[in-house]
Parts: sequence; structure tokens; C-alpha cells
Amino acid sequence: MDNKAAGQYLARVKRALVCGKTDRCRLLERCAAMIDDFQQENPEAGYDGIVAAFGEPDVFVSELLSDLDEVTVKAARKRRRMIRRGAVAALIFSGVGFLTALVNGIPLRLGTVNNDGYNACSLGRDPEAQRAFWLQLQLNGQLTQGKRLGELPEEWFAVPSEEGMKNGMVAVLGVFACNYWMDRHRFEQADALMARLLAMDSGIVDLHRRLLLCDRMTCALLRGDRPGAEAMLSRGQKKFMQSMKNFPAVLRTQYALALAAGDGGAAADAQKRFETCAKRYPYPSDIAGERELMGLVGEKW
Repeated sequence: MDNKAAGQYLARVKRALVCGKTDRCRLLERCAAMIDDFQQENPEAGYDGIVAAFGEPDVFVSELLSDLDEVTVKAARKRRRMIRRGAVAALIFSGVGFLTALVNGIPLRLGTVNNDGYNACSLGRDPEAQRAFWLQLQLNGQLTQGKRLGELPEEWFAVPSEEGMKNGMVAVLGVFACNYWMDRHRFEQADALMARLLAMDSGIVDLHRRLLLCDRMTCALLRGDRPGAEAMLSRGQKKFMQSMKNFPAVLRTQYALALAAGDGGAAADAQKRFETCAKRYPYPSDIAGERELMGLVGEKW
């Protein structure tokens, strides 16, 4: 008797047999008994002999299921499909999560952006990066509590060295320094610092570069230099502002440019969208600063 052949056939029947648990157990027992009886009568029969007697496993399963309620069988098949899809999705997500963790854990510097692994290594050997990390935590904590940058200690906003600015984590402090002087309404000082940092080979990410250009345009308009402001409105900057059209600093810049151009309709639209954005923006202190800048632009133009 070829028990191996019987086990192989039963395994394939089991995989194909989709129905309720009670019916499945009963039908598998029935199938096993039928194959056992067949082998008792045909001890030399192998797998091919079993197939010749009962048909391919899928065909045999169809015959077994023909006695069951069709609705119940369809429901069981649907449940199995959902389980399989869930398992595949879980496998994909776990794989993606593993790869993300692996890539983020390996120290990499991608252009001007450092991943977490690179930042962790920098913290371990760079005192300036350690200070930058500590200050960012402090600043974010103060902003969360409703403080404005202009209300915080000036020494927190010392501009890092040129070498330090090449580190993406440290470079954020340079951006914060520009924001600090903007919030203090020291526009000449802020604009000069932004111009210097933007011309520097640094680790400032593109998002911050584009926002600094928005601030520079505002500074230009506050001193009455509309051509200078519009000269900064490159195709790339316009594309960025369109993609960030609901961000407070971008809306403030659009409002200022529209006022300077004498386009009252566009200015009113930007102001309306700003107020909508302000209702859900997480940092009220930032909104207060932006409103002040919009008020100053309104007085100028």
C-alpha cells in the first residue's frame, strides 16, 4: 500500500476543499476512508492509480462540495480570499517596514538630506550637532506651548559656522535664526542672513530654501522693492508655492505679491484662504506672526 501517494492526494484535496469547518472535517474523513478502501483493494496502486479512480484532486473536491449548500461554499471561499489577501498585505507591509528601517538605520547622506542613521552618528561625534538637536527640541517645545520665536533668548539663535551648516541637522538652526529675526521685525538683518545662507554650500533642505525665499520676497516688498521680490519668483519657486498653497508663509507671500501688484481680488482670496488655514494650523504663535507681517505689507501697499 502506497501511503505516501495517499497522503499526497489527501493534501491536495485538503488545500482545494474550501467550506465550513464542520463540513470540511466530515468530507476529509470521508475522502480518507474512500482512498483507504481503494488501497485495500488495490495495494499496488500509486498516485496515478488514485487519480485514475477518483479524478484530479480539484475535480474530486467539486464532487464532494456538490452536496453542500452553494451559498455556504461561496461564503467560505470569499472568507479564504480575504484571509489570503490580508496575509499578502501584511507580508508586503512588514517587508517595506523592514527595508525602511534598514535603509534609515544605515548612515546615509542623500544630497543635502541626512537620514536618521547619519544623524545618530553625527550626534555621537559632533558637539555642534548635539547642541542643534537639543535646541530643536527646546524650540519645538516652546512653540507647542504658544511661545513665539521672537520671545525666546537671542543666544538660542546663534548662526552655526559655515562648516557646521553643511550638516543638515545643524543647518536647521540657521533657518531658525532667520525666522527669529523675521519675528522680531528686524527685516534688514533677516534678509542679509537669508541671502548669505542661501548662497552658501549648506545642508539646508529645499523646503526651507523655498520658504526662506518667501521671507526674502516679503522683506523686499516691505522696503518697497516690488521688482526685486518678483525677480525671486522663478518657475521652481512658483511650482513650490502652488504645491504649498495652503501653508501660512506661502499664503502671506501670495497676499503681499498681490497687494503690491494692485490685484485686490487675488489679495482678498489669499487672505480668505489664510484665515481658513489659521483655524486648523497647530501653532497659533506662527499665525500671529504671519498676521503681523500681512498687516505691515498692507500698510506699505
